[in-house]
Amino acid sequence: MKTIMKTKPGICCAVLGLIFGGATLPPRVAIENFRTVSGVWAGHVSTQNNTTSVRTVFGEDGTYTWTTPNDKGTGTMKLSDGKMKLESSSGRVSIASLHEGPAGRLLRLESVGMDASGELRPAK
Repeated sequence: MKTIMKTKPGICCAVLGLIFGGATLPPRVAIENFRTVSGVWAGHVSTQNNTTSVRTVFGEDGTYTWTTPNDKGTGTMKLSDGKMKLESSSGRVSIASLHEGPAGRLLRLESVGMDASGELRPAK
């Protein structure tokens, strides 16, 4: 580590920042309509006990479908204060915020009434 710090202090600081400081979200932008997020998004959702992959298709009509390796479902979306409220047919509710920066677009999900969160990016 001494050699790295002596020759590459910027790299060392960046690595330590990621380890101890965590990554920061890009700036939040308002979700003004469903077209802003329509399409296929993929990422992960985490609870206290589990992290799983999820693939979500957001429609321009305010509906969405989601699929995980063990489950699937549908839901509706509502817009409020630049964020999107997701109400799943299973009764789960999440709030999604859109973030955009040099690395691209990111939807940050926070579950309501349950300790769960996730991040989705446009699927390729």
